Amino acid sequence: MRPFHVVLLLPVVALLGTPFFPFVNAATPWFGLPSVVVWVCAWCVLTSLLLAWVLRREERAGLIGDDDPAEADVPDPAADPAGREGRA
Repeated sequence: MRPFHVVLLLPVVALLGTPFFPFVNAATPWFGLPSVVVWVCAWCVLTSLLLAWVLRREERAGLIGDDDPAEADVPDPAADPAGREGRA
């Protein structure tokens, strides 16, 4: 686990702590909606952005590759243009 993975704990704490945050449970609406609805929707969007950021950091750190595992099973036609691989 890299240090930049710690940022993924923010949405967990924010969403699990929602009932305990007094500013979220206030009776005043935010943007005309209940504050809890706005809070959860905002954290859903932020979670997606944080996951994209962590993915980019992992790619830059070389922890994951750009290879598509589905392409690993496809034979390379340039290696054997006649298609006679394995034939005697």
